[in-house]
Amino acid sequence: MKEYRKQICKLLDSGISNMSEIGRQVGCTRENVRQLLTDSGHYKNGCRLDRNKALILELRGAGYSQPEVAKRIGCTATAIHAALKRWGVGRGVLGKGIIEKRKDEVIKLWAMGRAQREIAREIGCSEEGVFCALKRWGVGRGSVRSQRIKQ
Repeated sequence: MKEYRKQICKLLDSGISNMSEIGRQVGCTRENVRQLLTDSGHYKNGCRLDRNKALILELRGAGYSQPEVAKRIGCTATAIHAALKRWGVGRGVLGKGIIEKRKDEVIKLWAMGRAQREIAREIGCSEEGVFCALKRWGVGRGSVRSQRIKQ
């Protein structure tokens, strides 16, 4: 397994963080990759993500959804969710900020007749987040839409 260590560390440093992919390129199993990384101190309860914490938080703050962040980092959305939770930055903390930052856009999309689900996908938050924001802003249940129709 020592012969793989340098190759694995090299691939990890090159930006490939998916253990299965590293295993395929090196010619060993995902479990072997994980064990080698754990033994060498490169991997310890999600420290791969800890190294990218600033980037992950920056992307989430910029409005990227968890699946979009995961794709850019090279892991799963579940791993991003778990890391955010571990860092004390849950969905509500960043999600509310994303919606608040794009308030004008959300209201405009709602007034154009877009569904909450579509708005949520575009903004990068939950459908419930859009619903609560519209309600908080007094824009829910078609109020802006009826104003648009009346004009």
